[in-house]
Amino acid sequence: MTNADKLTVLDQRFYELIERAEELFNVDLFNATLRTDLTGYSCLGQACKRGEELYIRLNKQCVEHYFEDLLNDTLPPEVAHLVEYAKKGKGDHGSDWQFYCQQLGGNPSRIAEGDYSKLKPARKLRMWRYGIK
Repeated sequence: MTNADKLTVLDQRFYELIERAEELFNVDLFNATLRTDLTGYSCLGQACKRGEELYIRLNKQCVEHYFEDLLNDTLPPEVAHLVEYAKKGKGDHGSDWQFYCQQLGGNPSRIAEGDYSKLKPARKLRMWRYGIK
């Protein structure tokens, strides 16, 4: 499957979860969007609220290397965060989020479990030697 095909499948899964969340929890997530602009190795996904805008950011390296994890393990918890933002204006990993996550078929754990060793740092750090005259 090409990365373009994977992105199409991720979009479909995202909108299925959004629709299910709207039905289950009586929230409006119609304008929520999905992005694949995260980089680095410390985060697989991130739910965001900026003003009225709700969106999920996924790690673009994971699309290539850990597609199934994004699809099944990352999207449901992140959509659960969007539900929290829509209901309370803020989000955390408390009992409400855990409930929403479970109802959406996710594992309500904050930490992704697995071998993600193929993820590379977003930027390369350089060491510079400085001296004082």
